[in-house]
Amino acid sequence: MENLIQLVVSGQVIEISGQAFIRNEEGELVPLELQQGLVGGTDIILIDDAYIRIAAENGEEIIFDADNPDGLVYNSGLDDDTAQEIADIQSLVEGDEDGELELEATAAGQGHSGRLGKEQPG
Repeated sequence: MENLIQLVVSGQVIEISGQAFIRNEEGELVPLELQQGLVGGTDIILIDDAYIRIAAENGEEIIFDADNPDGLVYNSGLDDDTAQEIADIQSLVEGDEDGELELEATAAGQGHSGRLGKEQPG
């Protein structure tokens, strides 16, 4: 099913899930592309459950889909420190060309027998 969405903001496409199109001057459907700039008022055609995420000019990230044709502000749920830690790790992994990235051991499981509580008599 085609869903017609008219963008209410200008911005850049940063995520596409499913099939998303715009119409060119000839009226032909052209696939939407990542990093494509869009202006407010542009008609977007989303197929079935497709959605797009736009980095709006005001800095917000907004998701558009059939259920949210006016947009829904995206919130990753991460605080700034956690988001920065993830970005730092991603940068380390991407820069690890020899595949031998060494990470610190975590505290999980250290000094524990692996049992929780007392064993029940059988």
